[in-house]
Amino acid sequence: MRFWSTFISSYFLTLAVGLGPGYAQVSNTSILSGLVIDALSLRPLAGAEVVLTEQGEMLEQTHTNALGRYAFTISSEGLFTLSIRISGYGPATEQNVRAVADKVTVTDFSLTPVAYNFEEITVMGAAKDADPFAAVTATRISREDIRTAPGTGGDIFRGLDSLPGVVATGEFSNFTVRGRGPRDNLILVDGIPFDKVVHFDQTLGEDEDIGGGGRFAIFAPNIIGGASFEPSGWSAAYSGKNGSLLKLDIAQGNPSTMTISGRLDIAGGEVTYDGPSYVASNTSLLISARYFDFGNVFIS
Repeated sequence: MRFWSTFISSYFLTLAVGLGPGYAQVSNTSILSGLVIDALSLRPLAGAEVVLTEQGEMLEQTHTNALGRYAFTISSEGLFTLSIRISGYGPATEQNVRAVADKVTVTDFSLTPVAYNFEEITVMGAAKDADPFAAVTATRISREDIRTAPGTGGDIFRGLDSLPGVVATGEFSNFTVRGRGPRDNLILVDGIPFDKVVHFDQTLGEDEDIGGGGRFAIFAPNIIGGASFEPSGWSAAYSGKNGSLLKLDIAQGNPSTMTISGRLDIAGGEVTYDGPSYVASNTSLLISARYFDFGNVFIS
């Protein structure tokens, strides 16, 4: 017994000594990095100017390397803004980029070539992506905006009611645009049209058109990387609906660092893994699982 007691004490003492220096080396720095490519040819853009700002104040400026990559190392957490500009392409801005200590946050940009150039142009607004070919009514919603929108309750459709021309009742997981019914909205997920986008679709006939047919959206906010919303003015490729066009982009996992997050409320819980796949290098994995029991909410 004395031998095992001495062995265990020595083991934990060695483990504590071994972990001590490593713990002291943990830093609170954050890294914001990403890739800038041509939206048409998908080739990396070298020499693009990347500006990092916080609350309107410029913190740092850099240029993409020969592989189209950029990186910022900062010593604080919070929300930052990344702006990209290069001659021959429309500029792009991504707001509310969250920096977390000891974590690499990846934000990629796809720039659209333009046939005109300006020496300098200043636009004051909340545009997330500058697409010169999009309709003037188009709105781009970032992943951070979707996750932090008030009143969503984990339902992405309820977070759209603040957009111009959108009306959401709150009773159903749906939205109407310009007096049209919920079924008149065309919803694409990575370019694939989805018709049944809500749970508990049990209404029939006219009630289906009025109520939208569901109580909760099938999309978890953490797996949506961004959304493009157009209440009108879309091209003929998206014809067939009279309400609106909503294009949802599935988020890509972070190939550099791992993040595990969770959310718990009265209806249930949700767990998300976002990080490397550990199967092959430079690959990522994004998993979101949630369990909701509405019997806890609607008590008879």
